[in-house]
Amino acid sequence: MNSIYYLVIIVIASLENDLCLCHDKLLLLLLLLLLLLLLLLLLLLLLLLFLLLLLFFFLLLLLFLSSSSSLLQF
Repeated sequence: MNSIYYLVIIVIASLENDLCLCHDKLLLLLLLLLLLLLLLLLLLLLLLLFLLLLLFFFLLLLLFLSSSSSLLQF
């Protein structure tokens, strides 16, 4: 009777250990997904910064060309 009791305890402990490992793997997967999402957000922010910089230089060029054309008129 004691051997069956110990066998049940061992089976329950091993199942609990497997569930714990599965839970750890799921947590690791969620953490990697969060890291990937943050990396994607960082890339989007860098792209936005690049586009804003490009817009700034384009507007600066437009301002320079308009001022040079007004200087040529005088």
